[in-house]
This record gives sequence, C-alpha cells and structure tokens, in this order.
Amino acid sequence: METQKTIANTGCGTVEGLIESGIYVWKGIPYARPPVGEFRFRAPVPHDAWEGIRPTKKYGATCPQIMALQIEPQSEDCLYLNVFSKDPNDKMPVLVFIHGGAFAGGSSSQYIYHGHNFAEIGIVTVTLNYRLGALGMFDFSEIDGDFVSNIALRDQTFALKWVHENIAAFGGDPDNVTIMGQSAGAISIVGLLNVPSAAPYFKRAAALSAFPNMFKTKEESLSSARAFLKFAGISTKEELLKISAKALTAKARHFMGSTERRFGLDYIMPAADGDFLPRLPLESAKDGADADVPLLMSYTNNETEVLFRLPGFSKIAYTELDALAKETSEYVAEFEEKYGDGISAKANIGRDLFIKVPTEWYAEYHCSRQKTWLYRFDYSSNLLKLFGIKSVHALDLIFLFKTFDNPLSNFVFLLDPSKKRIFELAARVQGAVAEFIRTGECPWEAFNESRHIKAFDASGDSLVELDTEINELWKRTRFYKDISTGGVPEKFNLSATASLAEPFKYVGIGEFNDCMINVIQAGARTLDFHKHENSDEMFYVIEGKMQIEFRHGTVDLSKGDLIVVPKGTEHRTIVKKSVKCMLIEKRGTLNPSNTGGEFPSE
Repeated sequence: METQKTIANTGCGTVEGLIESGIYVWKGIPYARPPVGEFRFRAPVPHDAWEGIRPTKKYGATCPQIMALQIEPQSEDCLYLNVFSKDPNDKMPVLVFIHGGAFAGGSSSQYIYHGHNFAEIGIVTVTLNYRLGALGMFDFSEIDGDFVSNIALRDQTFALKWVHENIAAFGGDPDNVTIMGQSAGAISIVGLLNVPSAAPYFKRAAALSAFPNMFKTKEESLSSARAFLKFAGISTKEELLKISAKALTAKARHFMGSTERRFGLDYIMPAADGDFLPRLPLESAKDGADADVPLLMSYTNNETEVLFRLPGFSKIAYTELDALAKETSEYVAEFEEKYGDGISAKANIGRDLFIKVPTEWYAEYHCSRQKTWLYRFDYSSNLLKLFGIKSVHALDLIFLFKTFDNPLSNFVFLLDPSKKRIFELAARVQGAVAEFIRTGECPWEAFNESRHIKAFDASGDSLVELDTEINELWKRTRFYKDISTGGVPEKFNLSATASLAEPFKYVGIGEFNDCMINVIQAGARTLDFHKHENSDEMFYVIEGKMQIEFRHGTVDLSKGDLIVVPKGTEHRTIVKKSVKCMLIEKRGTLNPSNTGGEFPSE
C-alpha cells in the first residue's frame, strides 16, 4: 500500500517515486520539453506525453554552470522538478522553492535545501531547475524573433503552471501555493511578483536575500547580448544553435570574467522587457502594480562581508565601493559618519547597496496594500566568526531547511560543540516561515503596522526598528531617484551610431519629466545623459564616456539648444537647432522613426 503511494498521475503520464526517511519523494519530473535543438533560447513548451510508468527516483541534470556550486550532472536538458510529500492522499499547503546561484550556477538538488524537513511538517515542497547563464539569461531576440527574453523567469512560470495543474496528485493544494527563493532565486521571486502570467499560480511569496534593483532595462539586456555575441564571435542564428552548450557556457564564463564590475553578473540579470516582465519591479511595486499577495522578505546581517575579506573577491568588492563613492560623492562624509570605517563598515555599505536597503524599499512599497513581513538573520557560527564573515549570505538556508547533516554544514559548525541552541534557532526560523506558508501570517508585527524587523539569533530573538536615518540617506542618492522618478532614471543609456570624430547626429528633442531635452547619438559606445535641476555645470567627461548636462536659464531647452563636449577636448560647442518634438519612452528607448538632421561641422 505504501509503495502504491509513490505512483502519481500527471498531465503527461504516470511517475513513480520512492520513500526516503518516511517522506514520499519524486525526483527529476520533467515539467517542460527539453530545451535543446530548435527549442534552445525559446519559451518552454509542454513535454510530450509518455506511456507506462516513468521512474523519477534520481535528480534531473542541472543546467550547464558558469560557476558550479556542487558537483553534479549537467545538461542542456535540465527542466526538471522534485516533489517531497508526507502523504500523497492529503491536501496540504505547497512550497515552491527557487534556488540561487547568481543565475550562473546552482540546482534543485543541492543538499542545503532538500525538501524532507518541510514535508515532515505537512508542507508539500517542490524544488526546480531552470536555464542559467548563456542558455537562460541573454536576450538573443535580435538574432531571431523566436528567441525570447527572460528565459529563466519563463521556465519558472511554466513550472508554477505545472504545479498548479498537477500538485494535487502528490498531496498538495493547488490553491495554497507559496513561492520562495533565495539570492538569485529571490530576485526571481521579485520578478515573478511582477510577471502578470505568473500571478494565477501562487497565493503568497517569500524573497530571501533578494537584490530588487539588479534588473536590467530591455536596451541594457539587448546590449549585453550583443557584447557577448561579439566576444564569442557569433553572428548568426545557425551558429548560436550549432555551438555546444558546454562551449557556449565556457565562452560566457570568459566573457563575464573580462570585467571587474560585479563579477560580470550584470550581464546575466533578468530584464524589464516591456512584455513578459513589463516594468522594473521596484518601479512597479512603487506604483502598486505588483502581485497583490502577502510577502515575506529577509536578509542576513553580514550578507557581503565575505566579499571584503576573502582573497579573489575583495578587489572587485572595493572596485564597487569606489564606483559608489564617485556616484555619490556629495554624500561621502555622511556615509562615513553613519557607517564608520574599517572592513565591516565597508561590507555593511555593500550589504545595504545591493540587498538590505532595496529590500526595505520593496517592502515599503508592497506593504501599502498587502501585509508584508521582514526578518534579519543574525546568527554566526564560531568558525565563521573566526574567518570574520559572520552571518554570511545563504547561512540562513541551513536553519530554514534544517539541513545540518551534510559536508557544508558539518564544516560551518565545526567549532560549535553544542548544537542545542542552533537546533532551537532552526526550529524558530522554520516554524515562523511555515506559519507564513500555511496561513499568510508571521508571528510578529507586520511591516505595515510598525516598520519593525524580526531579528533571529541563537542568543535570543528581538524586534528591531527600521534604520530610517540610513534609509533616508540612501533615498537622497540616485539609486532611489531612479525609482522615484517613475522609472526614468537620472542617468539613462542610448545606443550610439556615429564616430566621435565625426559630426554628432542630432536625433531630436525629448520630453523628460516635463522638461524638454536634446537627444543625440555619437560614437560606437553608449552615451550617458544626466539631468541636474540645480547644476550650473554645462558638461563633464568621465570614465571615457561623453557626459551631457543641461543648464537652465541661458540655454533654451525648448528650442533645442545643446551643449556638447567630445572626449579629450576643452572645446565647448553650443548648437541651436529647432526640430519637431519627440517623446522618449521610459528608460531611454527612442522612437526610431522620429529623427532629425546632423549638426553643422565646426
């Protein structure tokens, strides 16, 4: 009788799982057709039906990894999920967990988040693989119209649809599904909250250590794909489909390693493509346009400390802080006053820049119409304290899933002779999250009510108040202004078409927050446009790119007056030229049918 319960019927056919430690487990269930051959770079489609009983007793292959987090089989044929259930004949709440790995690595079979322990407490748990790196994160739609953007998010949405249609056969309630992810998985959750086609398939969401502001614009995404194709020496659809997944992944690894900024990860982030993901999530949430569901968000207290202390990471981490200092130069003294000095202070700035502050902003927006909770994970093992990295990124997953019996956990807690307080903390963390999965409530005050954040630690839990001073400081930087201007950033990018040595091509007058501005194209590079309300400066040049600013008063923007300075010269040129008005769409997208003439030669 127990063996019969390992057999389940899905829309494509019958699957047979196994029993592990009293839990019914199905591993490697295909939720979509293998994305190989002509299906590479396309949206997922249903798997073909099969006859008979399909064994699902071992994990499916993970997508080829730019950076492997665990040794396991890799294949382009990777769209598989796993189900853990206490009783297939029951109707229990469902957790769908999306793994992290910076969209460059990771898999559903990593031992740090096996689903057994959630299944034991009556929560059917689903983990899934999705396409990564070069196979899932570049938008090659300019090569072929059948190639799509946001492949990873599309895979995840397709898996959620599969869960909705099939999970009842495994003891799950399709109308009580919580989606949860950590790191890149949490970025995915933030994305899925803003994907209209995903909304019918989940009732609540949890994003752990998310990077809500890491999403790209459509033009940035296309630009990343162009740059990769040029780097890889690929120019046609046929070449993209012919190259092996292994070779393509290797080229992506070298491509990402060619930059010192953010480990090259900016190249492979999801994008607001105006279609599948219509808008940047923070912008969408600010306008109350994201999914109207209860939300749980979290971060660890020392998310980025490891980047500043371990060789190989610290150089890039400090490069990021140098870039931040240049972009927020007017606030450097305040940052130093608030954060102090030293490695931990710099790591806290990194934590706040990428994870903590954007997470709190997203929670602030979302809680205006739905219950929202935040928690912070403070605990550090003795070994991690010794290394100086403390409550590091992803440490909370061991406690959330109670996965202590594996090589990683054994190493992390090597210098903790007594595990009693550790296990008690894990029970509190998992218990709180389980309550959210079951009921949509957490056992502490919602962020809507008090702006309190739950802090979990082995020495005792507490409620801490949102650091409003730090938040207000960040809100004065462009990182918040990019959001508060309704999605049109202070700095936006336009593709250039002419050489800097040639006359600039005049595109037209644009409208930017009710102010008329000029738009030009020049050089085989990107031009960065800045708009400064109170600036007396007419121009400057930085980082090898021509910068343009607009001076109010003596320059009549409504008539097309423009101040430009080519790179490497002190010459100032004022050109007056009236052309018909054109509207710049959000994020700097141009209407190509509305172009003007060329500047007169000097």
